[in-house]
Amino acid sequence: MSSTPPPPPRENKGDIGLGRDLSNTRGQRLLNADGTFNVRREGLSWTQGGSLYHDALTVTWGRFLGWTALAYVGINLLFAAVYLLLGNDGLSGASADRSGGLFWRAFFFSVQTFAMIGYGTIVANGIAGNLVVTVEALVGLMAQALITGLLFARFARPTMTLQFSTVSVIAPFNGGTALMFRIANRRRNDLIELEAQVTVTMRDTDIGGGGRRYYPLPLDRRAVSFLPTT
Repeated sequence: MSSTPPPPPRENKGDIGLGRDLSNTRGQRLLNADGTFNVRREGLSWTQGGSLYHDALTVTWGRFLGWTALAYVGINLLFAAVYLLLGNDGLSGASADRSGGLFWRAFFFSVQTFAMIGYGTIVANGIAGNLVVTVEALVGLMAQALITGLLFARFARPTMTLQFSTVSVIAPFNGGTALMFRIANRRRNDLIELEAQVTVTMRDTDIGGGGRRYYPLPLDRRAVSFLPTT
């Protein structure tokens, strides 16, 4: 009984994973100035190419707080509209005139129910109104737990901030010539078990279309146990 031998490993050919299309682009950066890849994905819907949880963890704080405020107002607007559909007798207590009108009374009652404030100045009447209150209370519990979890995850997610020297130099080193630059830890924490890889990319006129080739550079020190400063 014979078995098919595994296929031989594919030759890397100097490609570090940026792809042939990106490697052959002219006049464009391979990486953006902030270190992100200069890649644009097309042909995928948001549900296929996106992740709401990942986006909530990685977006800026301003955008995250904006999303949270938008969801908070949107949910309360939705339930306020439902309370309005119950009619003028769906809610009782504080008069609509003192609350700014029927809509605002329903909106403020939704906020009180969603946040479980329970002032008691506005109450729901009938089975339908109390069923809506029950549903909104459950939605409020789940929404607050979700937002709290995302906030904790954003604060607890380990991050590091490295500062690269703005200028690199080419200078004599050990009887030859070396490219030198400096990396520093901007945080007050201590980074351990760091490894570095440096790759230089340049145009190769021998390749059709003048594609890029990638060359890993040998490092004098490619790993350190601790990086408290530089």
